[in-house]
Amino acid sequence: MKWYKIRPIVLILMIGLLLAVIVLLIFNDVTFYNKQILWTHKELMRARLNLLWFKEQTDKLPNSLVEIKQYAAKNSNSMGHTGYDFLRTKLCREFLSDANGCTKEYNVLNGEGGWYYNKNTGEVKVNLNRPLKHYLKFYLGRERNSAPSSW
Repeated sequence: MKWYKIRPIVLILMIGLLLAVIVLLIFNDVTFYNKQILWTHKELMRARLNLLWFKEQTDKLPNSLVEIKQYAAKNSNSMGHTGYDFLRTKLCREFLSDANGCTKEYNVLNGEGGWYYNKNTGEVKVNLNRPLKHYLKFYLGRERNSAPSSW
């Protein structure tokens, strides 16, 4: 068996290429994590705005977030803002848990993903109790140590 000598410059180039690939993979994950956080923040805001809209229309809180969707579908011109009705007729989604795009709703903060909704107080939260670093391993942003249920 004949051994070939690898020149130092070739070895340095190979290691550099390997490191560049690793950095790109991590950067891609971090960018995607930022999108997941942003999307979940927006969906949480939309759920809260839909809740306020429902309360303004009916003078009561809905029994579930699904009731908002059903009410909006029946009364599509209820506020005269037909351009915004499509936002109310879709269920809000949570993008941080393993069930990416989860629309499930819970009445207990159990960390299962989806949404926590308290029908007595009208409180809507992301149903994830642990810090973001538990769900998004490579996320190093400022919200790394905050639990999504505290947003």
